[in-house]
Amino acid sequence: MSVVGDVAERLTGILARTAGNIVNPAVTALMQAAAIATGNVDLALWANPVGAAAGSLTEEGAVLVRRAWSGRRDRVEQFANFIEEETNAQIDDLLKVASDDPRVLKLLAVTVQSVTDARDVWKIRTLAKVFVRGATDPAQVDELVYLAETLAEVDGPDARLLAVLRHNRWMNPGEMSLADPGLGPAVVPIARKLVRLGLVGYSSAVYGLTDLGMYCANRLNEVGAESERGSNGF
Repeated sequence: MSVVGDVAERLTGILARTAGNIVNPAVTALMQAAAIATGNVDLALWANPVGAAAGSLTEEGAVLVRRAWSGRRDRVEQFANFIEEETNAQIDDLLKVASDDPRVLKLLAVTVQSVTDARDVWKIRTLAKVFVRGATDPAQVDELVYLAETLAEVDGPDARLLAVLRHNRWMNPGEMSLADPGLGPAVVPIARKLVRLGLVGYSSAVYGLTDLGMYCANRLNEVGAESERGSNGF
């Protein structure tokens, strides 16, 4: 059996076991599509209520599992809402586009998978903007798949520092903190994370964007997704 066929068969079993539970159909459709495209059947599992999976746990444990489980589903629902806000269209219309173009389906899969692990609203909204841009402009879709994959580990505060360095390519920690005081003492850990991701370089006590970092910062600016101060817990 092919990978897609195996995932589809497992997906059918998951949905059968959760039959009767009420879920947002748009969320279910998004996560089913992403599960089949990526081979990550967990995405389909998270689309449904936790149900009996928490039945054998203590009351406190069951609450924790339900919150973690539903949190992933809720983030995808928020992603769907942002897409509808961006396009003034129903999510079903964009799912049709994805079903007709394997490249758009890939973009959908990558963005949905990242959304389930998103730590802030900025990331969910940004991935929605990236998906809409690719779904409505086929000429950009391949590049936006790459951008979405690159952004998988980038959070709102990271984007703020990328925006700072986009305007001032090489800066020391003090200069970065002055440019965005809200980041405060988190500047150095954020910068080191971006170094690890290959988006920022470090030399002679200053940090600066790599070519990849400049690309990401410019693309975030173009899609209108530079992180706003105060929107990410800082």
